[in-house]
Amino acid sequence: MKQVPFKTLDAAIELVSTIDSDENMIKLTDGLFEGQPDLAQFLVDFAEDLNEEAQDLIVIMGLIIWRAMIATYGELRVMNEDEVAANYEAFEASMPDDENITEEWFVSLIKDVENFCQPEIFKYIIAELFQEAPEDSTLTDVENTQLTLGLRFFTEALNKLAQEKN
Repeated sequence: MKQVPFKTLDAAIELVSTIDSDENMIKLTDGLFEGQPDLAQFLVDFAEDLNEEAQDLIVIMGLIIWRAMIATYGELRVMNEDEVAANYEAFEASMPDDENITEEWFVSLIKDVENFCQPEIFKYIIAELFQEAPEDSTLTDVENTQLTLGLRFFTEALNKLAQEKN
């Protein structure tokens, strides 16, 4: 299966970052919630205990990922709530126990980017959250790690839907 190319991801970043009105951002966000309501709600729920900046960022990055995926694969069928829950349970089961989620584990996860289902998307997530974070960001490394995991799951779920089309 072909992967999302950098130029497609870059175009999605450009689209979202150049939105100049609340009305246009609402339209784009509504598109995500109409196209993938349960996956979009997952993003919101995943970040509900994080600060407002993290909550906004996960939705914005989710929009970028979603736009890049549909630009590459076309419209994807809707993943329902039961599928989202089952996929998330499998995602959690593949992770180490809480005491083994260490900085070393996370660094190894990041270094394994080429083996991720969508390497360009994962590179973008890591760059945005850890390498290019603005100096005025209030996000902690723990919050960035949580966002990384939430967006990784979101990308994997969309990738499963894309695989079904091929």
